[in-house]
Amino acid sequence: MLCTRRWVFVKTYLGLGVANLIIRQGLDEGDPDEFTLTLHVRVPPTTGFLMHYWHSPTVAIDQYMGDSHNRLSPQWLKTVQTECKFWQSRTLMLEMMLYFVRNIPHNSRVSTRVRSWCSTMSVSNLL
Repeated sequence: MLCTRRWVFVKTYLGLGVANLIIRQGLDEGDPDEFTLTLHVRVPPTTGFLMHYWHSPTVAIDQYMGDSHNRLSPQWLKTVQTECKFWQSRTLMLEMMLYFVRNIPHNSRVSTRVRSWCSTMSVSNLL
């Protein structure tokens, strides 16, 4: 009996998460600064998706108004200086994007675009 091996390769596409810190300084001395932590996903061109889908819409993760040196300020003000990049599985990145759209009111303007992008990215892409 001849035994042959059959290899099946499953591609797990990764997404590059990019967290950005946006700072809007108060106009006057007494005005508080406003900080917004945002997230968008970059998909490598090697995944086979059209170029239009390589970058997701940007969603807000959190906002803070006040002094960045205040001991009660959020930790992300210290860890994300301008940009923080990290790789995660495509599935997890899609779940994160949809979570932030559903649960953060500031994302209402981009919710349709994010849902559409996530729907496209969730389609199995066979290369």
